[in-house]
Amino acid sequence: MSTIVLKGGTVIDGTGSPPRPSDVLISGSTIEMVGVLKAPVDARVIECRGLAVAPGFIDSHSHSDLQVLENRPEKVAQGVTAEVVGNCGFSPFPAPRDRRLLYDFANGLFCGDTDWGWRSAGAYLEQAARSTATTVFSLVGHGSLRIARVGHQLGEVTERDLDWMEHKLSESLEEGACGFSTGLMYSPGASAPFAELERLCRVVARHGKTYATHMRGYGDLLIEAVEEQLQLARRTGCRLQISHFQAVGPRNWNKQAAALEKIEKAVAEDLDVGFDCYPYIAGSTVLTQLLPQWSLEGGIKGLLARLADGAERNRIAAKTEASLEQGWQNILIASLETPANRGLIGQTIATIATSRGHEPVEVVLELIQ
Repeated sequence: MSTIVLKGGTVIDGTGSPPRPSDVLISGSTIEMVGVLKAPVDARVIECRGLAVAPGFIDSHSHSDLQVLENRPEKVAQGVTAEVVGNCGFSPFPAPRDRRLLYDFANGLFCGDTDWGWRSAGAYLEQAARSTATTVFSLVGHGSLRIARVGHQLGEVTERDLDWMEHKLSESLEEGACGFSTGLMYSPGASAPFAELERLCRVVARHGKTYATHMRGYGDLLIEAVEEQLQLARRTGCRLQISHFQAVGPRNWNKQAAALEKIEKAVAEDLDVGFDCYPYIAGSTVLTQLLPQWSLEGGIKGLLARLADGAERNRIAAKTEASLEQGWQNILIASLETPANRGLIGQTIATIATSRGHEPVEVVLELIQ
């Protein structure tokens, strides 16, 4: 058994205790002692003076569902030893027979090739366990559940379909999935009624696992979205995690305090509610997120058909413009698939619109097409 002593570092142990100078004795995979100690004669001593010593970090909100399978070193190099994938309603399972439906739905976030998709949580987690870079925990994506059962259909599903979703969610949790996630600003999840979410959250509560949500809105609808999720927690008893809490757009910044007050009140009522947020001012998502999500019924194929229809295109453009919260000058292109457009990477929609002499919303529709 190997013995290691991390000598003279500043220990930040994750318990909330103040940082303190300490040595750390590790035997095999076990931390044996933290404090001022004399290194055993057979120990490997690593000098840590001037450095911080901490447990591995947990990336609680990742979309590296496919990248974790590649044993990539980037996360470990930043101190991340565990990450939670399957967020925002997107998980690479359960895959339908025609995996292209799942690819069409999720690959804008997953950034994989065209050959992925697992029929069950167990199959995915078994492969993830062979990744030596990080420990992987996965949520079951609500959008992926719907895609597996009804494809890109929007709106209320039949009782038979909802029964299937409940069963598949329960099976996935039994196979090791750590919880359930929704993406209620993404089609098809955006079209799900409250009753559907309540049924699925009751499954999560029965299994004692976590429900994480990308809510229906973080800008104009922030307060209403928080209230809906708190109501789900109250009615079902599930443990609630609100993903990437924020207030989008200057006109909505004053709503953040009111939203936090609602969450704190719920915690005072003994609801198990938490949230996470990122420490920077830019979010990242797919460009279709800006569109009204009803335009994605039928998937990308359905969207492209609507954009080819003049009246439908105008309807989509008008709704997109009316619901924009952050301003075209704040939307920057980070990635494009078409080689001819890649010179636009790093530019804002507003800048591209000016250079082309087009309206910004038309630039968005042109890039999607």
